[in-house]
Amino acid sequence: MASVPILLAYLAIAVPLLIADGLWLGVVAKRFYRDALGPLMAQPVKIVPALIFYLGYPFGLMIFALWPATGMAHGAVLGALFGLFCYGTYDLVNHATLKGWPIRLTLVDMAWGTTVSAFAAAMPWLLLR
Repeated sequence: MASVPILLAYLAIAVPLLIADGLWLGVVAKRFYRDALGPLMAQPVKIVPALIFYLGYPFGLMIFALWPATGMAHGAVLGALFGLFCYGTYDLVNHATLKGWPIRLTLVDMAWGTTVSAFAAAMPWLLLR
C-alpha cells in the first residue's frame, strides 16, 4: 500500500468507515445507545466533534494499521487492535468516571470499535488492488 496515493488510501478507509458506522449508529444499534445513554445523549448530535473524529480516525488507521501491514489480514488485525485500544480508552474511562455508564455499553462499543476498525483497515486492500 506504500505506492497508493495518500488521498486514495484515506478515502478507501474513511468511506467504508463512515458507511458502516452510520448504519450501526443510525439503524442497527440506535435504540441500544439511546436506551443505554438516556439523558446523556446530545440532542441534536454535535456535528463539529463528530466531524473531527471522522476526519481524524481514518488517519490513525492509515498510520497504525494500513501502512505497516503486509497484507489484508495483517491490516485487519492491526486495525482491530487500533480500534480496541481507541474505543477501549474512550469506553473504559467513561465507565470509570461517569455515574451510570453501563458495562454492557462499554463491552458492545469496544467490540464494535474493534470490528469496524478491522473492516475499515482491510478495505483498501480490496478497493485499491
